[in-house]
Amino acid sequence: MECRRGWRVGAWSAVVLVALLFAAFAGCSGDGGSQKPPQQQHHIQEIFHFWLVYKMNNENRAPATADELKSWVLANKGAHAEMFGKMGIAGREESAFVSPRDGEPYVLRSVMIEGLSGGGIPDPTVAYEQKGVSGKRYVVFATGRAEEVDAEKLQAALDKAGIDKAGAK
Repeated sequence: MECRRGWRVGAWSAVVLVALLFAAFAGCSGDGGSQKPPQQQHHIQEIFHFWLVYKMNNENRAPATADELKSWVLANKGAHAEMFGKMGIAGREESAFVSPRDGEPYVLRSVMIEGLSGGGIPDPTVAYEQKGVSGKRYVVFATGRAEEVDAEKLQAALDKAGIDKAGAK
């Protein structure tokens, strides 16, 4: 797309900008956004950002597993160092794949899991915590929004989507 001042903006730049804006505002609350989102909310969004860069570089194809994504990230961190830096995920190529709350690797799923996003708007789930804490798990959606959900609600949505507890369909 051509801008008035003559500089060219690539489609991927627009996608990254939109994703970063969604991620930046994902934790805003109804009280004007005065509460800071929990650190875990930001942490699970790191795997989303790596997922997004992967898709941008693989014909919009999502990785099948977290291991596939992690291998790609580690193999390409030099080539994408500038992008990772701009997204705030440089240096997190290893830590982004394990939840600091339950110590387990995130489950990566690029499928529509209904019943988790608010307002009835379909929002595919990208990744979620395996165990979580105190009956709650963090989930990150394809818009970059992350939230803590009841583990029973997550499991019911996974069951409805035909996904077992290990994340396999």
